[in-house]
Amino acid sequence: MIDTPGHVDFTGHVTRSLRAMDGAIVVVDSVEGVMTQTETVVRQGLEERVRPLLFINKIDRLIKELRLSPHEIQNRIIEIVKEFNALIELYGEGEFKKLWKVDISKGQVAFGSALGKWGLTVPMAQSKGLKFSDVLEAYNRGKEGVEELAKVAPLYEAILDMVIKHIPPPNVAQRYRVPKIWKGDAVSYTHLTLPTSDLV
Repeated sequence: MIDTPGHVDFTGHVTRSLRAMDGAIVVVDSVEGVMTQTETVVRQGLEERVRPLLFINKIDRLIKELRLSPHEIQNRIIEIVKEFNALIELYGEGEFKKLWKVDISKGQVAFGSALGKWGLTVPMAQSKGLKFSDVLEAYNRGKEGVEELAKVAPLYEAILDMVIKHIPPPNVAQRYRVPKIWKGDAVSYTHLTLPTSDLV
């Protein structure tokens, strides 16, 4: 797993990191939404044919700062997903535009709070019987409620579930990524070998 900064000063680092990835999780603040630098990073990823998924972070801000209702939180998530998919439509290459747009119902979007250590996808919420009203209730109960929520819906579980189910394995991704990255002979990259001494 590679954690690459999204800040504009590290654009070169992001590009180099993307060349080692088959998929990426783009983190978006639930209050700030899709910002200019988010657009830049998504564009970079799509140019490198890296499959994007979405994590909408800081849902706790919608609850504690903006005091949104469960319905309003759902609408905010849908709005961010639409903005994210619009970037894929704008910058994605032909066949990937349709294939890589994220679908909430398929578990290609996670939402939660890194601070609170909890996260969910829609399929996970359904399997656990959790609703947004349950999340709000957890926050109403304070620290203890949030800690309990993190045990029931740990963030790592939501992220790992997305990665396993939706990031293509290397043997699949290499078929469309190598021609983008490798500018040499189309066959030669499969025959590259190291001298035996370099393997020890």
